[in-house]
Amino acid sequence: MKHIKLFESFLNERMGVPDAIQPYLDPIADYVIGQIEHLIKSGQFLTAINSTGLTLEKTLEEKPFPEFPIKKVELVVDFNVIKSNENPIIVNGGSGKMSKEADGFVCFLELNPMVDVKKLIEVFSGKNNKFLDEIREEIRSVIAHEFTHIYEMYMRRKNKKALNGTEHALFAFTANKIAHLDLPSSIASLFHLMYVQAEHELSARIPQVQSLIRNVEDPHKREQIILKSQPFKQAQELIDFDAQKFYDYQIEKISKLMDGDKEGAKKKLDFLFKQLEENFDTGKKIMLSNLKDILDPEEIEDVEKALNSHEKDIQKIQRMDALKFFKFWERRFNEAGKKLKTKLLKLATY
Repeated sequence: MKHIKLFESFLNERMGVPDAIQPYLDPIADYVIGQIEHLIKSGQFLTAINSTGLTLEKTLEEKPFPEFPIKKVELVVDFNVIKSNENPIIVNGGSGKMSKEADGFVCFLELNPMVDVKKLIEVFSGKNNKFLDEIREEIRSVIAHEFTHIYEMYMRRKNKKALNGTEHALFAFTANKIAHLDLPSSIASLFHLMYVQAEHELSARIPQVQSLIRNVEDPHKREQIILKSQPFKQAQELIDFDAQKFYDYQIEKISKLMDGDKEGAKKKLDFLFKQLEENFDTGKKIMLSNLKDILDPEEIEDVEKALNSHEKDIQKIQRMDALKFFKFWERRFNEAGKKLKTKLLKLATY
């Protein structure tokens, strides 16, 4: 048994799934599921989702991995109501961070599940419990994603490598902010891909998918789950992105609103992206402000210097017209998508 666990640990690390996060995933997922079940059975669920969501706190009595010693997890579950044709709950987003307190490290998680209230209530009231395992795995996989981010930050600070990947982090952070502005859906999707292609986002998607297939032995079934997963679909979107086609599509859409004036549409699109590109300066300031909650003052100073070193990259982007901007990201998207797709498919046979 010991040799099997050592081999599983080796495979996890080989595939980019941190072994140190594994002991925390089941207890936290079970705790969240238990709290949702309690709210439904006590008739308080509708009140929770219509107010501020669900605020939870779980103290972890044991620390199975001293190299990642988490004492407590604080969670906010912010529900969004949808009508689903299939799943009672879909967790597409979340965020996580950690801070050091006198008696240990505390993790802060925010989950943003989309729920079909009627179906979810049916599941936990026993009328339709076939989805129960899927709901648990969905929540566990997103927790795995966010815990990977937290663990990476913890290890970077521990090994004095907090400055690694600041360019990717800056672009991803700003792109995510822009993606949530009031934009046409296709433009917002472009900035979301900029967020997804960042190195730290790619790496977090491996444990997310591994969590979904960890109890499935049949390689074919594992592959089918992977192919249907959100990270795999995102990998394919990155691979398929074509700058010229995307540009032509935007011009066609805008020109229809301008009586077929394609030259006017080009100017309007360039103007829009000049405005959006200005957000990279603002993003840097917001990112530094957020980091002040989790980094020491000397670390903040070093990160600020590192972010300022990317000023030329930011200025280069800000000088681009829309088509050049799309082409700049096309190569990055395609390479990131191929890398993610390869790693995800390897999970089927490990």
